Amino acid sequence: MLRRLYELRKEVTLFLKNKGQPVAEMEDESWLCDLTFLFDITTHMNDLSTKLQRQVQYANEMYGHIKGFMNKLRLWQAHIQDANLCYFPTLKETGMRPEKKTEFADQLEILLNEFLGRFKDFESHEHLFEMLSSLFHTDVGKAPGDIQMELIDLQERTDLKAKYVEMNLGDFYWKYLGQDKFPQLRKFVASKLAIFGSTYLCENFFFKMSFMKSPYRSVLTDEHLEN
Repeated sequence: MLRRLYELRKEVTLFLKNKGQPVAEMEDESWLCDLTFLFDITTHMNDLSTKLQRQVQYANEMYGHIKGFMNKLRLWQAHIQDANLCYFPTLKETGMRPEKKTEFADQLEILLNEFLGRFKDFESHEHLFEMLSSLFHTDVGKAPGDIQMELIDLQERTDLKAKYVEMNLGDFYWKYLGQDKFPQLRKFVASKLAIFGSTYLCENFFFKMSFMKSPYRSVLTDEHLEN
């Protein structure tokens, strides 16, 4: 929507004038500068949202996307202060007014602090996420005590190490960490993989439910679904 508004700004301005309802902001360079900055940063956030909605993702991967975005915010803030707009192409096209550098840098700082606050609880899990992604290379001494012995046994299994590299993270755990072989390790892994899944799973579930209640499934009623 923001992109369309920016691309059609001249046509929108002309249309509103012809209707006798001119909007002064549409011809205000400072306001347009704000619009292009908003468009660029929203585009970056939309890219992050798309990454988080991919299928078959676990908490460690999704938190990695979040951390990566926060690091990008720090980089963009430094670039804005130096008037480097390589990651803000629309703002670069219109030109950034000198007085906007501090204002935009402050906005990025506010956004970064929002992310830091919202995901602060995950900091305590970060080293566990790293271990989850590299069980065969992680430092056993830093692992929880109840899984250290099993982790040592696992790291010596060269056959499983090859499977770990080849397979999807979840498939490997469910298939090769049998309850009789690595019960504590399996329990640890399950607790981390179940923290949360992609929002795609929720959206897909509700889509299927709505399809079931469509005319294609007319014999189903609310009472049946409740049962």
